[in-house]
Amino acid sequence: VFVLIYLPWAFLIRYELQVRFRHILLFWTIVVLGYAANKFMLWALNSYILTNKRLVSVEYTTIFHKKVLETPHDRILNIGYKTTGFFSSIFN
Repeated sequence: VFVLIYLPWAFLIRYELQVRFRHILLFWTIVVLGYAANKFMLWALNSYILTNKRLVSVEYTTIFHKKVLETPHDRILNIGYKTTGFFSSIFN
């Protein structure tokens, strides 16, 4: 996100074009920040809740679309996980 905001500003400031394209730059900055805020909210809202009777999974695919899955403990047969990426493999 920082790179997507910094590079256009740095390029236009370096060549002294920021005054001419300031509306486009501000629009681009707002779009990138809005996208980042949306992705952060979706990440923060997804959760798993473990109670003494069941496991509840709350997943948001968009801000207005929520999927809640519940299952009792006795119906859970196996649990698995998947690790992808360089850093997640190292810092398991």
